[in-house]
Amino acid sequence: MRCNIVWRAWVGALGATLIMALSSLPLVGARAQGPAPGPAPDRGPVTALAWSPDGAQLAIGASRGVWLVEWQAGNPAIGAYLEDSPRETGGVSALAWSPDGARLAGARFDGVIRVWDAASGAKAATLRGHIGAVNGVAWSGDGRFIASAGDDLMVRAWDAASGALLATLDRHSARALTVAFNGDSSRLVSGGADAQVLVWDTAAWTGLGSPQGHREDVEALAFAPDGVRFLSGAADNTARLWRTAGGETLVTFPHPARVIAGGWSGESPVTFAWDGAIRFWDTATPDQPVSVHGGLPERVRAAAFRPDGALLALIESDTRVRLVDSASGEQAAWIDVDGE
Repeated sequence: MRCNIVWRAWVGALGATLIMALSSLPLVGARAQGPAPGPAPDRGPVTALAWSPDGAQLAIGASRGVWLVEWQAGNPAIGAYLEDSPRETGGVSALAWSPDGARLAGARFDGVIRVWDAASGAKAATLRGHIGAVNGVAWSGDGRFIASAGDDLMVRAWDAASGALLATLDRHSARALTVAFNGDSSRLVSGGADAQVLVWDTAAWTGLGSPQGHREDVEALAFAPDGVRFLSGAADNTARLWRTAGGETLVTFPHPARVIAGGWSGESPVTFAWDGAIRFWDTATPDQPVSVHGGLPERVRAAAFRPDGALLALIESDTRVRLVDSASGEQAAWIDVDGE
């Protein structure tokens, strides 16, 4: 198994691509030097992505564990490989970092959530309770809670320190797909295949409302930097901006395809949809995006914006993750995880 990162330089008035000779190509490639990588020849396919809160690391989930790709002064470097489950469990389905970047939660298709120490690779906790796949996982900004969304219709809240189950939230009527905390960790938002967006109070783990508007699966959630608004993306070809208190829709952003990732570039919402395009939005003119950068792979398995919105990571194939400059739509790098 190897994991390679290849950079491409884009030049020329017509956008022609120059691939440098190997001797001069800024290429970073290495065999994973992680804790207990084991002899397994196949760690793919790639199934999940998550950026660390400071944007310094990208976690890449696969069938048997997680790759960590580190970003050091703008230069990528292969980090640890965190070995996890036997392949028959289906592998890693969702990922979330602790706010200090010290730990990583990896949810699995068999309903288990594993927590690792990111530096040592040691398994810090195992959270059990879901029946069926865990589709989304999030870590609260104060570090106290982990939330998870599952095929069993449940959203579960966990004590991040002890791994104890704190609450089971059962208001979704179909698969729970995604979860997100606001900045001060006082609110949790969940989205599901029932088209519902639910807001929860984390002090008592009680429901505060069910904002209405989406008509199909809610697949992406991202809080604004101010913490009082959040963005949702759904299979009904829309993204919506909500006010957390009260749960009303502030604006709706139309798309030509399902929206699978959302984020923020300063105060501007940014989205990625199945038509292979990144869109930047102004809330004052929601009918048309400020900019559109298309030509990217369509109908991808997963995508994730870096916290500052500057980079988008997307799963291009079973063995490749592409890194895209959000502002230009140009490819910045790709990460190959092959079976050699």
